[in-house]
Amino acid sequence: MRAWLADAAWLFTDPVVETICAEGPGFASLVVPERIEIDALLTAGPRAAFHLVCHGRYAGGFPDIDTAYTGREVSLAVAGMADVDAAGTVTRVQLSADRLGLHRSLLDMLRG
Repeated sequence: MRAWLADAAWLFTDPVVETICAEGPGFASLVVPERIEIDALLTAGPRAAFHLVCHGRYAGGFPDIDTAYTGREVSLAVAGMADVDAAGTVTRVQLSADRLGLHRSLLDMLRG
C-alpha cells in the first residue's frame, strides 16, 4: 500500500480513485503531482486510511488566481480511504483535499 501511495502518477488519474469534491475546481485542475509525502497510513484488514501531501505544480484551476502563477510549486494536503483486495491490489480510493489551504497559499504568493 505504501509503495502505491508514494507513486504520484496515480493520484488524480487512476480509475479506482473517486474524488470527494462538492463544488469548485477538481483536484487534477489544481495540481500536477510530482512527489507524494506520506504523513500517516493506518490499515485494518482490507481498508487503509491515509494522509499525504501532494507536491507539484499549480495547474491553473482557480479562476480568481492570476494565470501567471500556473507552474509554481505548490503543495496540496490529501486525506483518503482505500480498499485493497486479497491479492494486495488497490480496488477503490476515496480522496478529499484541502483546496482552501491551497487557495490561501496562492493568495499569499500574490500578496508577496
